[in-house]
Amino acid sequence: MTHIFMITGNKNGCEIVYSQNQEIKTSLSQCKASKMIYQMARAHYRPVMPTVNLIKKMYGYSQKVPVLIEYNRILFFPTISMRDPSCCWINYYCVTDIKGNKEKTEITFCEYSIVQRKHAQQWSCVLPIDKRVIKKQMKRCHEIHSCFRGDKIIELVEDNMISNI
Repeated sequence: MTHIFMITGNKNGCEIVYSQNQEIKTSLSQCKASKMIYQMARAHYRPVMPTVNLIKKMYGYSQKVPVLIEYNRILFFPTISMRDPSCCWINYYCVTDIKGNKEKTEITFCEYSIVQRKHAQQWSCVLPIDKRVIKKQMKRCHEIHSCFRGDKIIELVEDNMISNI
């Protein structure tokens, strides 16, 4: 099974860091990181913008809104502005540890960390981002995870879309 840890953007596209069969791998893509998020959501039949707008409305977020793609498996949060090509998208469900300070943060990832932490492949990276930003985003994701159980978000998004017509 494949577990996506993070997607890092750059001026030429993005790099996807994932594990597959207990091996850490990377894959390069020509498209922007944010576009890759949209493509993943589409593959999981998840409407991205209505979901993001619902989360914004429910929690009052105006910046760095997390994107729920697959409950209990893929919930990405951006580290900087979503429009910035160098934005790094981190999968909340795979983060097991955060260490750092104002200049840099080391994030440790593990396959399916929310479900199983034992005997799983771990990987860590250091990002030039304040630890407080990552902690804040993790808190947001925890709130979203707690609220949207299973396909409840689909119902809420559809209800919200209908009420806005």
